[in-house]
Formats: sequence, C-alpha cells, structure tokens
Amino acid sequence: MELAEIYLHDERYQKPLQDPATERRIGSGLFWPGARELLRHDIEATGATHSAVLPQGNEHNIAGLFVSAPLTRQQKRHWLDRTSESNQFDWLEFLVLCLPDPVLLLPPPPLEFLARYTEQLDPALTEPAPFRLKLWTRQCDRMREFADRLGMPVLELPASVFSPAGFLAEDCYGNDPTHANEVYGERVLTALLERSRHAAKRKRRAGSTHPYTTLPDHCFWKKAVAGSDPATFDPVTKPPFLIGPTTRIAAAGSCFAQHISHHLRAGGYRFMDMEPMNGGGADEGQLFSARYGNIYTARQLVQLFERAFCDFVPVTRAWSRPDGRFCDPFRPNVEPDGFATDEDVIEAQQEHLRAVRRMFEQLDLFIFTLGLTECWVARQDGAAYPLAPGVAGGQYDPAQHAFVNFSVAEVVADLDRFVVALRNVNPEARLILTVSPVALAATAEDRHVLVSTTYSKAVLRVAAEEIVRKHQGIYYFPSYEIITGPQAEGRYFAADKRSVSDKGVKHVMGVFMSRLTMGRGMDDSVADAMRDAQAKVEIFCDEELLSR
Repeated sequence: MELAEIYLHDERYQKPLQDPATERRIGSGLFWPGARELLRHDIEATGATHSAVLPQGNEHNIAGLFVSAPLTRQQKRHWLDRTSESNQFDWLEFLVLCLPDPVLLLPPPPLEFLARYTEQLDPALTEPAPFRLKLWTRQCDRMREFADRLGMPVLELPASVFSPAGFLAEDCYGNDPTHANEVYGERVLTALLERSRHAAKRKRRAGSTHPYTTLPDHCFWKKAVAGSDPATFDPVTKPPFLIGPTTRIAAAGSCFAQHISHHLRAGGYRFMDMEPMNGGGADEGQLFSARYGNIYTARQLVQLFERAFCDFVPVTRAWSRPDGRFCDPFRPNVEPDGFATDEDVIEAQQEHLRAVRRMFEQLDLFIFTLGLTECWVARQDGAAYPLAPGVAGGQYDPAQHAFVNFSVAEVVADLDRFVVALRNVNPEARLILTVSPVALAATAEDRHVLVSTTYSKAVLRVAAEEIVRKHQGIYYFPSYEIITGPQAEGRYFAADKRSVSDKGVKHVMGVFMSRLTMGRGMDDSVADAMRDAQAKVEIFCDEELLSR
C-alpha cells in the first residue's frame, strides 16, 4: 500500500493568513475561503482512500520542558487544556470534512531520561519525568475527547514505542528532547497501514454500504463471541487511558476487587497502601488501599468519602459484640479481636478516615468493583452498613434498621455524587468501574437468591454504563462479562457455583494487565509474579458470614 503526504502547513494553505479580513483567529490558514476546495483537490490527486492526521505537536513537552515563565503545575495543565481547546476542535472539524476515512494519531510519549540533551535544556524549567508523563496523558485525553465528538477513530500507539516504564522507547529517541525518530515513525506507520488494510478488506467484503458495513469484528456476535476461543476471549476494545508504572492506584469494593490489588502489586505497579498493619501481616489493609474492608454498594462508597471529609458523621459509630468487645459498624471485621471500648473504636475510626482522606486526595486512579444493591441502613440518618446489624456486631432492631434494595436511579445518584465530590478535591482523578461476577451469598428479599442476583447485577451494570457516559475519564472494565458470558460456558465458577475459580481470575486479570497497563503488559516476569500472587490470595469477604 502506497503512502501519500499532504503537508497542511504548505504556504498554499497558510498564505491567506496574511490578510486579516479572511482570518478566523483559529491560528490556521486552512480556514480561508477556497482552502477546503484546494485541500480536497490535492487529496483526490493522491488517490488516497484513508488518511491520518496529527492536529497538534508535543504540547506536553512545551509544558514540561520549555516554559518561558515560572508557572505552577496547575497553570501548566490549564495552558495545555486551553491550547487544545482553542487549536484542536475547529481544525479537526474542518479536516474530517475533507479527508477520506480519517484517523487521529496521538503524539509520542515523553523521554524519561534527558541527560543527553542538557545543552538544549534549562534544568530549572524541566519537570520530573512522572509529571511530564502525566502531561502527555492529559494531552492524549483531550485529543481523544475531540475525536470522539467528531466520530473520528484514534490510532493508539503500538506497544513497541514505549519503554517498560511507559515513556518513549530508547531506540525511538530523536535528535532533541521533543521529538521521536525514524524508528518511531516506521512503527506508527506500520500500525496505521495495518489498520487501513483491515478497513479496506472489510469494505471489499461488504459489497454494499449500510451502517454496519465497516464496523470492526468485535461488533458482531458471530465473530466476537460465537467464533471466539473461550480461553483467550477479550471483550476490551478502546480503553480511554492506560495505567502507567507511576500511576498511584487505589481500589475498593466487593470481594472480587481484591484480585485486582494483588495482581497490580505483583505486576510492579504503584498500588497505594495508606494504612498498613502495625505487624506487617496480610489482611484487608493490604487487600485494599486502606483498612475499610468490603464496600459492596455505591451508598457505602459515597458515605465513606463524606465521613473522611467530615461531611457526614453517623449517629452510631460503634457496635457492641456478644463477647463484650466492640467493633466498627462500617468495617466490623477489620479487627477480629474487636476493641475494648467504644471510645477505642472511635479513635481507630478517626485515624482510619484520615488515611482514607489522604488516599482520595493523592490517588491518580480509583478502581471500584460494584458488588451488591441490597443493603442495611440506619433509619435515623441513613448510614449504610456492609452487613446487617447482628451478623458481626450490633443488635438488629426493626425500629432502628431498615433493609433497602437500591434501584438504578439510586445507584447512579450515589456514584455521581461520589465522582463529583472526588473531583472537587482531586480534579485529575480517573476511575475504573467493574461489576463483581460473584453471586449473592444470601438475599433479604422474599424470592429466590438467583433472581435477586440477576436483579442486582443488572442494576449495577446499567448504573456503571450511565456514569461512564456522563463523566469523562471513567472506564468500565468487563470482568463480569468475561466470567458470566456464554462464551465461558460456566467453566469459571468454583464448585459452589458462586465463587470465581483461579482459572477465571487468571483470565480476567490477564486481559486487565495486557489491555489496561502501559509498557509491561503481560510479559513473562509479570505472568510469573501474577501466578505467585494468585497462589497466596486469601479473599476477605464479609458477606460469607451470612451463609454460616
């Protein structure tokens, strides 16, 4: 397949900018009267059937390496956003109308080590590598947003151009710290040509044109599900972001969420542990990012955030136990031996919430696994508990406690409240939502537990979709679909037909690590570490107490 190049900064397109009467203040001469016809004529002359465009350069490097005045990091991010907003969308909108089957190319990632370029750099104006990587990620996110608004596909960079740490690969370095070299260009063009070949093949196969003619294989059940290999089934398509080795990751949720934390740690990623045990032993403090235990519902999650930031103080803050000890109602099994007094519970609770607050303020990525819609709450203030009073502490009183089974609207409202609150204190936070494939251990509804399980998972899946569509920077990872889909043929459940088997966990986490992590993916060292981690996993699950 031949390549043809149209250089959009050719003076034939740009020269009319010298006439103020024809300038649209966009910064591009492509908008002068007649430029569209000229560009279309030049494109048609090449005979091209596909096109690619890089509408901006390495603005992330300008913000991270070459700023003319001292700026705060927040000001640099603002400059990057403003530059993208003012320069990108109108230009892309113009090009989409002129180019055949356009695809958007992302800029190359930054260089991790700059020692060879010290003569070209002012060290006082050079940001550390992790922050420059964040700026690149931010620019790519903005470009994806604009492309999505125009229905324009994005060509994600091939893994071969990344270093193990997620920066530019060493053999892709250019002659200056802001550009890649010919090796990088060859690898990106190879990926682009491969995409063009597949698109052309689909069009030739289709024969006629309709909305489904050029859709990729993953859009068709026959090819993506019926024709798939169950052992390698992968329903992930276009993650809006990737997890890098410097990404500060926190996780919470149901029992299944703990597998994610184990495997990210084993893969060498930066999993946050804000509240380690004094003795260094392994319990829920290591399974999650703080010692909050299982958070099954969206209501528990948003209330945890509000308690950490003092926006909600429950009336009941300690439960008594039959053995005379006390426990925390919101994490009743965090201390198996309990506390001597209710004051001890409150003191430990305050220390815990301070750790949770730091976690939310510092994280880059929050992974939350939705587990249940059924919940027990205090009638007086609506405080939501992970377990019914009386199971692991406290005393059940119908006058004081109520059972609720949240609807789609209620789960969406709780998740939305959490996202807004989190981004008020941490504007750059991203989220990955998943739905646990683990069935309910018991239901408080007067109906079959399988029917309650089906309701609960359907509600959570729809709510996750609503939140992903409403907010940028949130991705739904299909762990539920990998385990429960018909392609799995039930092989991923343990003997109890509820718990996920080791084979199922391995499949889910293999897809997660290979598709959502940057640089390393599932190389041999990560695979070995994941196997070791899986062998040591002891899942901490409050809900299991309901079956005892």
